[in-house]
Amino acid sequence: MNNRLFIGFTLVALITAYNVYQNRDSYSGNAVYTGYGFSFPYTENLNIFEMGIPEFGPEPSEFGGSLIAMTPSIDENFREIIVEWRTIQETPSIEEMMDLYLKDLATSSDVNFTDSIGPRHIQKGEYTIAYWIMNGNQRDLEFIVVHGIWVEPWESLRSNRVYIVGIITPPIGYTPDILDEMFRDFIEAFKSPV
Repeated sequence: MNNRLFIGFTLVALITAYNVYQNRDSYSGNAVYTGYGFSFPYTENLNIFEMGIPEFGPEPSEFGGSLIAMTPSIDENFREIIVEWRTIQETPSIEEMMDLYLKDLATSSDVNFTDSIGPRHIQKGEYTIAYWIMNGNQRDLEFIVVHGIWVEPWESLRSNRVYIVGIITPPIGYTPDILDEMFRDFIEAFKSPV
């Protein structure tokens, strides 16, 4: 799993907040992220950061990578979307894979998760998505997060693509039910024609 996903979270957020928040414009409308075999809509005020993951190299590729889309400031309107993808041969248990991901994340980046709700499951076409809603903190930064995972067969490669998606918001003004709805809306709009 990507051990460094949350390590850079605080630094990226603070640097971005300092540089971008000072010169922010009035944003309107939506944009669509397209790349690496998937797409999703997002509000134009989100900044996109793409990176590789250790197993697949320093740059993202069709086979593996991660991205963060986040607002330029850490305030009550803060939102961060995380998408990680990787190509694997086996067909894993999504619950076990997410458990390993969350443990690895907590161990490597000083993230503490509490009050976990889940796993919950939803269907997207023929795929089952498992997701968890939980409170978290990292070095005095409190947040509420939903993490979801699913596996799609990549038949032309005789492999599978695993997606891990997260949405992070501040705890004030957001409830598990609101985050649940946000996640379901995001998954409905997420397209992946591998």
